[in-house]
Amino acid sequence: LVNENQAPEERITWLGDRFYDAGYDIMRLLNDIVQSDWFYAPENVGVKIKSPVELWVGMRRVLPLELADPESQLMLQKALGQVLFYPPNVAGWPGGRNWIDSSSLMLRLRIPQLLYANQEIDVQTKVDDDQQMGEAGKTRLRRLSAVIDWQPAVDLFKKTPENELITALTDFLWQASPKTLPMAVIQKNVDSSSREAFIQSAMIQLMATPEYQIC
Repeated sequence: LVNENQAPEERITWLGDRFYDAGYDIMRLLNDIVQSDWFYAPENVGVKIKSPVELWVGMRRVLPLELADPESQLMLQKALGQVLFYPPNVAGWPGGRNWIDSSSLMLRLRIPQLLYANQEIDVQTKVDDDQQMGEAGKTRLRRLSAVIDWQPAVDLFKKTPENELITALTDFLWQASPKTLPMAVIQKNVDSSSREAFIQSAMIQLMATPEYQIC
């Protein structure tokens, strides 16, 4: 939940003692983690690669949408290597850099644009064949057809000056503060026909970046 690197021993001890004293109450442990100052420390922000489910849930929260075919979510899970409730073994998914390879990274970067453009997606499943009964590894074509409710995003930034929109959207979408913002590239690819179109296209551009893959 915090960092791929080993936490300081005193922090682990503190959490363990609190967990024990709470009668092994998981919610108490989670509260202790997320309410701690170190959870939001710079060294613990933007250092974890989002799991496929974290990535997809984050997109759906940012862009409230209704899928024409809800089963396309299962197809995405298979393609990205994380089907909920079907871990590869009792240890669960290894996580970290294991989420990223040449094919999965490109798909992760394309998902926002596929939703925006209502495009077909050509994927190859990655889940263990024992779970898919002969279907694993087969290429599937499925359209990520969705109706996106853009109004919450438009309302959220309605008071933001136009020349500050991209910076505000970046702060909203990216977990880590960017060292450099590819302003020229984003400006070149946004739709400036209206304020609403600008916000929509800029959000899609920012969500299709490597920086959006981390949390």
